[in-house]
Amino acid sequence: MLVDVIREDRGKARYRIRLVGTEVVAIQGSDATGKYVEDVLTAKEGVEVIRGYDEILLTREPQYRKGIVATPGREHVPYERVAFPLAADGENVDMLAFVFVRNEA
Repeated sequence: MLVDVIREDRGKARYRIRLVGTEVVAIQGSDATGKYVEDVLTAKEGVEVIRGYDEILLTREPQYRKGIVATPGREHVPYERVAFPLAADGENVDMLAFVFVRNEA
């Protein structure tokens, strides 16, 4: 999955889903391409996920996460993911790349 970092006033970031792969669609149960992350996730989980994205912007380091899918109706699906920060200018993160796997164990 690819997520664009949209910088708003006062440096706050929003995250718009640019591309969702077929495995993520299978895990989440829908294709969220073009939507903002906060519009796709449940409120509680969305806050935690976005906090993690914000942390990636600050540290500019990859991040591992293990959890339960935060899409309404799919809360029973466990997953693991690694997020990688990308920066067109080599410094300011403007995209996040994710690798997801369904955790069947």
